Amino acid sequence: MQDKIIKLFYNDLYAEFTINELAKKTNISYSYVHRQVEELESKGILVVTQRTNRKYCKPNYNNPEVKTSFVKISNQIAENFLKKRDKIFFIVEKLLSVLPKKTDFNLLSVVLFGSLAKGTDSKKSDIDLFILVPSKKKYDETIETECAALSRSFGVEINPMVSEPTNLLTMLKDKEHNVANEILKNKIILFGAEKFWELILEVIK
Repeated sequence: MQDKIIKLFYNDLYAEFTINELAKKTNISYSYVHRQVEELESKGILVVTQRTNRKYCKPNYNNPEVKTSFVKISNQIAENFLKKRDKIFFIVEKLLSVLPKKTDFNLLSVVLFGSLAKGTDSKKSDIDLFILVPSKKKYDETIETECAALSRSFGVEINPMVSEPTNLLTMLKDKEHNVANEILKNKIILFGAEKFWELILEVIK
């Protein structure tokens, strides 16, 4: 039940829901959700605040259990998505097998965003990838080259956006940053969910 409640905040990290809203969104009885919320609050997983006559719930992003849930949910979403998208599965598999073979290559996270992550894509849609590496300067050219080669091989445009952790943190702190908002709201974490959420929650806390 913990993951089911936490999942409601997956694409809206700043959201707060009443217990009644949680019950409706999970399609579970109010009384059961109420008991679960009390239990999660006692464990420090949810923060519950009283405003007027309603209780509002949100995850306690300082609790490592929340990150564990997000990582688990991310892996499930990615697995389910790739099962239905053969071409993207093969592209990602190829990318993840080729890049680490490069000299001293350290890949932190790969996140799909844009129309494919939203589910609004067409046959002509590009593949937008947010790729997190320790050094943009060091790895940018290699990633661009490999993505261009894969674009030619698979007949689809692959647009890599390469970033370092410090750049991602700066983007996230600017709530008006379009790409950061896009990634927060519509994302499929194809690789490195642990590192991705570690950075995200560092800002959200």
